[in-house]
Formats: sequence, structure tokens, C-alpha cells
Amino acid sequence: MTDKVSEYIRETRGWIERTTKDHGFGNLNEFLDYIRGKTVMDLGSGGGGLATDLYGIQNVLVNQKTKVYSVNPRLADPLPDTDPVYDIGFLGYDKLGENVKYSDAARFLKKGREEYKKNAVAARWERLPFPNESIDLILATGSYFFYSETYDEESFKEIMRIVKKGGEFRASLFFNNSHFLERFRVFIERYVSPKYRATINVTKRMREDEDGRIKEYFDGYISIIK
Repeated sequence: MTDKVSEYIRETRGWIERTTKDHGFGNLNEFLDYIRGKTVMDLGSGGGGLATDLYGIQNVLVNQKTKVYSVNPRLADPLPDTDPVYDIGFLGYDKLGENVKYSDAARFLKKGREEYKKNAVAARWERLPFPNESIDLILATGSYFFYSETYDEESFKEIMRIVKKGGEFRASLFFNNSHFLERFRVFIERYVSPKYRATINVTKRMREDEDGRIKEYFDGYISIIK
């Protein structure tokens, strides 16, 4: 394995580790143990998401008999492997050199992209084309609760419809002001707490915006068990 491939794997592993911590897992190994043998949905996956990285970087999904569906409202057909936009835009190959389409990294990650395409589904959250109680774990990283206008009773009912009994919907949280946080709290009180067991971990933080002003924001995760 070339140094460039090893570097890319390290960077991608770091990205996955940050993602898993966003969902409340202590580290990547804890997350991998948690999804072992499960049917997982990456809700709001974008153009590749979790499936591409785990298949291509570590092949853990094959070894663990774990299946990941990648679901996003708009999933454009992947561009050809020889298209530099595909290489850079979807897989971050720009860090691996100019002759990216012929690199070891491109060959190394090709399976990850192929496996992603097998289970990529274009669907809106209020109409998910999956049978009742068919998914063990739904993960939403920076998607479902990320923007205040994207979640409502209809879409939440649809998500919980396809979660298996005893399964889980787990989402990372980010609110850039207290108004969005309050909307989230009302949503939980009305639609989640009456029917489901939920664990919520939200932390208030302060950061400097682009104008140099200090503003508050809130981040964390929610776990909802069916």
C-alpha cells in the first residue's frame, strides 16, 4: 500500500471517528461493534457517506455482515471514474495527486463506491420506500435535525415506521440559536416522549462568528428507541 493511500485511510478513519462521536459513541471500534450484523440507514447520506468509507476504507461491512442503505432526497447518478469532478468531489482524491484516476487509492476505494451504489436510494424523509420495521438503526448525521425546517410529525412517523421494534433512530444535533433549540424541545414533547424512550445530550457552546462576535450554539445527539 502506498504512502498516499495510507494517508487517505488515516484521514478518512479520522472523519468517521468524528462522525461516530457526534452520535455519542466513544470511538470507532465501539461504533463498529454496535452496527455489527445490523441493517443500517444513513439518512441524508449525500453522495457517498458512511457506506462508501466503511466499505472502501476498511471493508468492515462485508466482514461484519452489516448492510448500509444510503438515503438522500437528491442522489445524482455518480459520474464516471475517469471524471476528475467525481474523483475530487465525491471521494476527496484531490489530496492524492494529479493522476488520481490511475492511482492506487482509486483502485483501493472502487469497491466502496460500487457497494454504495447498490444500496443508494433517492427518497424524501416523509416517504421512505422501505417495509415496516425493516431497519435496525437509522443514523442522521448533520441532516434531519440540522435545519429546523426539515423535520415534522409526518417525516418522523415515517422514519419510526421502518425502524424495527427495539431498533433505534439516532441523530446528531446542531442548533445555532436558542429559537431552534426550543422548536426541537417542543417537537420532542409532542411526538417523541409520548411513545418512545429517548436519550438527549445537548451542550451549549460559544464561538466567534465571521464578524468577530461571540455567539452561542448547541450541539449533541438524540437516541430514540422504538
